[in-house]
Amino acid sequence: MQQESAGEPRRRASRNSLNPGVIVTAALALLGDQGVEAFSMRSLAARLDVRPMALYTHFRSKDELFDAVRDQLLELTPPTTAGGWEDQIRAIAHRLRARILQYPFLITLMLTRPLSGRETADSAELILRSLRDAGFDRETTTRAHVTLLTHVLGATSWETQWAAQHPDPGQPSMFDALPRSRYPTLAELAPEMRLTAGGPAQFDFGLDLLLDGLRHKLPDDPEAH
Repeated sequence: MQQESAGEPRRRASRNSLNPGVIVTAALALLGDQGVEAFSMRSLAARLDVRPMALYTHFRSKDELFDAVRDQLLELTPPTTAGGWEDQIRAIAHRLRARILQYPFLITLMLTRPLSGRETADSAELILRSLRDAGFDRETTTRAHVTLLTHVLGATSWETQWAAQHPDPGQPSMFDALPRSRYPTLAELAPEMRLTAGGPAQFDFGLDLLLDGLRHKLPDDPEAH
């Protein structure tokens, strides 16, 4: 293969080789490396070896690109589990949690960008359909969906923030530094409190509580929904 000489200018990728999928994939990698705050269209263009204006052919602004990244990450396919409604919802919840933990910047995109409905449409459809098929009435189904979704987002956001602030699990936590005279119960339970900072056990604890409560709201006659 012919090598470029030291004085030869670097060839830029053709604008025709760009498409929204290529741009979003590169943006995902760059966001993972730099985070949302440091991200710029110029740095993305440099990674793709194109001029910045080439990106604006496909996305009118950085915010529009962020929305495309967010929507792609939250696209979900139906779970393959053959279990009942609880197994279906567990599978959906765990996949959402895994996606957020894999791409922690997703929380920032969800909290800072206006909601359009598209970003949670896939998960909403899967959860709502599982609940309706189980026999829940319309109002319980929609309220349960919001409750389940906020559990996933809240618990995983807490877990992500804790992990960023406490990279060493063995280091003292904020609970250890509290004055025992003022917070005797917190001081007593500090070792156990560290266990609630995140992880699958804590996530499943909250999810189990929600599912147990929902089970008691199932109508006696599933056909009545």
